[in-house]
Amino acid sequence: MKGRRPQSASAPSAAWPMLLIGLAGACLAAAGCGMANYSPQPSRKKPETDLRATADELAAFNEAQERIARQRYAEAQALLAPLVPAFAKAGDTDRASRSLFWLGFCHEKQGRPQTASDLYAQVIERYPDTPAARQAATRLKDLPPKPSPPEKR
Repeated sequence: MKGRRPQSASAPSAAWPMLLIGLAGACLAAAGCGMANYSPQPSRKKPETDLRATADELAAFNEAQERIARQRYAEAQALLAPLVPAFAKAGDTDRASRSLFWLGFCHEKQGRPQTASDLYAQVIERYPDTPAARQAATRLKDLPPKPSPPEKR
């Protein structure tokens, strides 16, 4: 047949890609990369702790922010209180610190400066390098000083 080149021994064949994939897998397995134990099936093992906040927790956080904006501090406080430990357990330091700050803010706005002061101090202690800690430090300066204990006679 004219125009057709005869296939030489050096021409690539369709088997080369499969051979390369096989060799790559063997090399990875030999190197301890875990490909030998690879299974395309999803793991059925549940993680010991879930390091993500749930959709309900995120929705409650957003709802608390809306309640604060509408000056409904008692309602926001009720939403925020369980979120602080939930976000902390999930490893979400941003939302944990913000939840703790806003919880203190709600107490402050409801006339409980001592509780607010304690919560702001917790934000600063637990999450020192966060924007919430900087806000808490500012709010602490604006709170009235703590009452001194009664003198002993």
